[in-house]
Amino acid sequence: MFLLHNTQLTLPETKRISTHFSTVFMKANDFFLTEGKSVAKIGFMIKGMMRVFVVDTNGKTSIKHFVQPNQFFSDFDGYYYGKPSGTSVQAVKRCKLLTISFSELEQLKKEIPGVEAAIRQFGELSLMNIVKAHDVWLTGSSADQYNSFKNHFPEIAHYLPLKDIAAFLRIQPSSLSRIRRNPRH
Repeated sequence: MFLLHNTQLTLPETKRISTHFSTVFMKANDFFLTEGKSVAKIGFMIKGMMRVFVVDTNGKTSIKHFVQPNQFFSDFDGYYYGKPSGTSVQAVKRCKLLTISFSELEQLKKEIPGVEAAIRQFGELSLMNIVKAHDVWLTGSSADQYNSFKNHFPEIAHYLPLKDIAAFLRIQPSSLSRIRRNPRH
């Protein structure tokens, strides 16, 4: 139904497309993608949440953004250009998602003219979600960033581990712990 309500595709087209998706269940900490590995599929989050992150040469994790319900996700650069993934995508909690392989999507693009436009539209939405996430970093002090994070992502702030919030905000977990204990924040 998501495709039908969010694209110009017809009901018969969306039904045909849906037959090419597979349902996948993931537990917390399962990986959808691993940095450096090939990218073979695109995911659509039904329920749950994932984190998209990189690990630098010193072993420090940097979270780029979060995948929430009703969002398409993958390493699109790797997906479209056949490059190894530049990021890892890992379940933060139990997830239910739909996946489609690159070859199936390419076939659908040939068979259904509106698929190409829908892909572009979802790519734009994905980019807007990433930009929204990055707006959190532009708000000044660490306390301001945390408050902005809570305002932008109230549902995430309640159950995400402190270390993941700190990695996303690019602050030390001990600093975030101090900020959270301060009643003024």
